[in-house]
Amino acid sequence: MRRAQLLSLDAMLSLIIMMFVFAAVINTSTMLKGEITSMIGWYERSNVADNMLNVLTRSPGDPVDWDKNPGRVVVVGLAEKTGNFLSYNKVMALLHERNSESVFSSLINLTGGKNSWLSFRVKGTLSKPPNVEVVTNPGTPSYVPACSPAGLPTDSPVTVKCENGEFEFSGYQPLNPPPWWLNNYSNQYFVCVLSDTFVGSKFYLNIGDYFGVNGSLTVGSDGHVTAGEWYVTGDTNIGNSGYATSHGNAYIGGDLEIQRSGYYTVDGSLYVGGQTYVHDSGHLYVSGNLYSRGKLTLEGGSSVSVEDSIYVFSDAKIGTQGLTLNGDFYVKGSYDMFPGGTVNVNRLMYVGDSMRVIGDTTVGELYVGNGLTIDEGKTLEVNGDAYIVGNLNINNGKMIVHGDLYVEGSITITWSGQLQVDGNLYVTGSIIIPDNSNPDRFYSIGGNLSHSIPSGATKPSFDAQMPPIKLPPCIAASGEPTIEINSSPSSLSQIFYPADFASIGDIIIVNEKIATETIAENSMKNASWVETTKRIVTASIRIYNRSYTVTPDQELPLRLYDGTITDRIQGNLRIILPPTGDGNLLLVSAFSSVKSGITAVYIVRDGERIKVVSKQFLVNESGEIYAEYPSVCRVAFRGGGVIEIPIDCLIADVNPPIQFALWVYSVDGFSWVRVEDESNLNAVLDRRYSVMEIDLKMWER
Repeated sequence: MRRAQLLSLDAMLSLIIMMFVFAAVINTSTMLKGEITSMIGWYERSNVADNMLNVLTRSPGDPVDWDKNPGRVVVVGLAEKTGNFLSYNKVMALLHERNSESVFSSLINLTGGKNSWLSFRVKGTLSKPPNVEVVTNPGTPSYVPACSPAGLPTDSPVTVKCENGEFEFSGYQPLNPPPWWLNNYSNQYFVCVLSDTFVGSKFYLNIGDYFGVNGSLTVGSDGHVTAGEWYVTGDTNIGNSGYATSHGNAYIGGDLEIQRSGYYTVDGSLYVGGQTYVHDSGHLYVSGNLYSRGKLTLEGGSSVSVEDSIYVFSDAKIGTQGLTLNGDFYVKGSYDMFPGGTVNVNRLMYVGDSMRVIGDTTVGELYVGNGLTIDEGKTLEVNGDAYIVGNLNINNGKMIVHGDLYVEGSITITWSGQLQVDGNLYVTGSIIIPDNSNPDRFYSIGGNLSHSIPSGATKPSFDAQMPPIKLPPCIAASGEPTIEINSSPSSLSQIFYPADFASIGDIIIVNEKIATETIAENSMKNASWVETTKRIVTASIRIYNRSYTVTPDQELPLRLYDGTITDRIQGNLRIILPPTGDGNLLLVSAFSSVKSGITAVYIVRDGERIKVVSKQFLVNESGEIYAEYPSVCRVAFRGGGVIEIPIDCLIADVNPPIQFALWVYSVDGFSWVRVEDESNLNAVLDRRYSVMEIDLKMWER
């Protein structure tokens, strides 16, 4: 040790080592503190989600019967007052009253101010109502026999029939025109033709009310037709340079074909019972929705505009350049394109089978059920998420997905192909590219790559049903109503023999406001954390009131009764109609025991006449209707708009226990209808049980 040296060499080394140790301890402490803080944050987040579901599923709420008067709820709870079951009534009260101040305030308290998404799904018999509708068989109204408009009135409604063939609005001027010759016909009221109809060249037909044709309609070259609503039971053909305008909805029972340079404008929605075909240079403009039961074909060079959505219950092939939809594009079958076609769909593009893109296409969201192919030089852009069942083939084209991409299959990209995914990519198969050493050349992923589909991923479904093609009112008024089941066997099987969960509703809160799914999904993408949790519980269902007053502004179908019938049932349901006014009421029951099925009762009042039509359908485990029984209900008319229906006619002749539910489907024309139980239903109706799944997502504000 030298003079003036404070520390020896050993001491200095020891001090330096101690300083390193001290620094390491401090650094480790900081890291440990950060980890502990992170764990505490995660625990608090997951705890809020779990605590919320615990309160909902284990507590009956405060007060315990808050569902009977949601306006006085303090704490929302879904459990029954006694027992270990959830109350289905409370779940439905929560869904229906989520916008009310008291219920919404209680939900905000449970979430701790965080964003949340509650989903309720149920798996059980009679969880949802079947698809039932009433149709009117064509009648034969009184008519004027004629085959041309000569002599027909212009200041009163007209119902006419050509008994020897086709009714002709002829516009061809002969060399020596007879006195009755016309090149136009106008009527401010309705015109109903009970035979095939032809509108000839240069003829002008103007109808103020509706135009009805019981048969086919042809608008010839340079023929002109303008009317209110259209009702055609057969095919409709708009010829070369033919012009047709409907100032309301248009209902076509057969095929619709628009020839070159033909024009058809529909100011409302267009319903086509057959195929829809627009030729090159044909024009179709629809202000509402377009429904086509058969194939939709829009040739290249056609001009088509649909303001809202297109629903095709078959295949579609599109060649229109600049087809833009503000709504959705549903195709139940396959989707193909003609060269030169371009499509822009603001919301969901749904294709149930295969999809081929050979023209630039932009959609909001995308679902494809059996493989997607993008051809050379073409771009498919998805502004949200895309879900593809089957393989994705990008054949020198380009696919851009601004959300997440789900592929239940493989992805193949050729040399000039490109895939851009701004979110996450989930693919169950392989990603096949020409050069594995340079994957960035072929695809880019903004999020994560996973080779499995997450359990929470949901596929869009084609839940739409083809609306009925309405008959001309002149025919419908003279016909008899009949009841039809429009549910598919798979849908009916899910009602009576469910294999999957069915959604009954969602509650989404973003920034302390009720929000949509799109808003929630965008908010979650920008969140630093998202916590998910779920509960699978047993829910008990018993819905009963002795009397209900049903009005048209209520959400229909409205479930009146639900539960298990435990003993023989006897007595009547009393239906009370308003003292005056025409209208109709549709009641539908579903039952499941040794036999399962549906009973529908349709009550219509027209002036002083009240008519009741009923029908029962029995359904097997495959969802197929194997028996139908008309007029199963022997009703009693008590006068003053009072009708009594034996309640046992709403179920099949089977012994209890019977799972049973009854809905009001429609109240058209009436300001109100009263339904009263005069039977022993209250005494013999017990609970029934279903499995319920509650999912909760929670994320930061």
